[in-house]
Amino acid sequence: MAVTLAELLAQPEVAAALAAGDTPFFILEPAAAVEAYRQLEAALPGVVHHYAVKSNSHPALVGALARAGARFDVATTAEIDLALAAGATPERIIHTHPHVKPRDIGAALDRGVRTFVADSDAQIRKLAAFRVPELAVLARVSYPNEGARLNLSLKFGLAPEEMPGFLDYARDHEVPVRGLSYHVGSQNTDPAVFAGSLRATGELLAAGIAAGHRLDVIDIGGGFPVRYVGGEPQLEEFAAAIRPVLAELPGVEFWSEPGRFVSAGAMHLVTSVVAETYRPALEQHWVYIDDGLFGGYSNVLTDHVAPQLLAVGIPAGRERVAQTIAGPTCDSTDVVARGVDLPRLVVGDILVSPLMGAYTLVTATTFNGIPITPVITV
Repeated sequence: MAVTLAELLAQPEVAAALAAGDTPFFILEPAAAVEAYRQLEAALPGVVHHYAVKSNSHPALVGALARAGARFDVATTAEIDLALAAGATPERIIHTHPHVKPRDIGAALDRGVRTFVADSDAQIRKLAAFRVPELAVLARVSYPNEGARLNLSLKFGLAPEEMPGFLDYARDHEVPVRGLSYHVGSQNTDPAVFAGSLRATGELLAAGIAAGHRLDVIDIGGGFPVRYVGGEPQLEEFAAAIRPVLAELPGVEFWSEPGRFVSAGAMHLVTSVVAETYRPALEQHWVYIDDGLFGGYSNVLTDHVAPQLLAVGIPAGRERVAQTIAGPTCDSTDVVARGVDLPRLVVGDILVSPLMGAYTLVTATTFNGIPITPVITV
């Protein structure tokens, strides 16, 4: 993060919320997202990065990235409008959802967006109907990766052997395919997967060029991991695997679509203990906090994240015990973590979870009538 956790908690707005007991809340630090974006630029020079807005669409974060010159990966008209309102220009936006309605394509075109992704004949026919001469399409390829936390090869993408026929079909419908895109899966932890999929895509691109198609872009997607628990490889390990393959493909323009890597470290979740009890039948200490899986910790439910839980401001000497941390709803699945080794928590204690900027606020609900967790921007 751009500043330490202690410095964040000492910010006037944050300190005031803690003093008033106004938990839960997120602390959003837009500068940290810009810093992560710059890290990607430094690690992979020559790759044009498009921030995946779906991972965190808070206007302050998107605005900071737009002012920093970032490009954007969007999937809906609402995300296009958000990026434009933040200061991005249409040529800095790519629309990467491969299956949308014609009216969504039309709305993107009306706003000046010209780059789309497709992986089906149906999408090619929809794009062809608009007859926009400056249209550019990326054909999405599917590479299975069971090692990723979320395997994104199942819902989208053409099998490599389908690519020649797809390129021909697009040409027959006068839809210009400019390049290929793929995604190795969210929170991928194997550098070899990045290198192997890039090399395979380069071979597909070369075959397409040999068949007469004008291709010059490879979009390597996202999937760069965040160190939630500390065992995930560092960015440089992935960059070291990718850079030599990039050098093997002269004349190709490379793009990416990072989401989690940019947004995760920009937001931290602050909660407080509402109740605690010991259950003799289970031999477990249970602690109930004021946010959970249907709110700020939605990434546990939808994204399979194991969040860090840091107890702050605990008096020295308090015994440590294994505790189950549960959320505030009446749903029995609303359990954030089990068997966490922490100082024995009591009502009013504060917990902080760092690295909570990705797929949390955007996937939260108002289940049980509990409001969406508010955000304090620093």
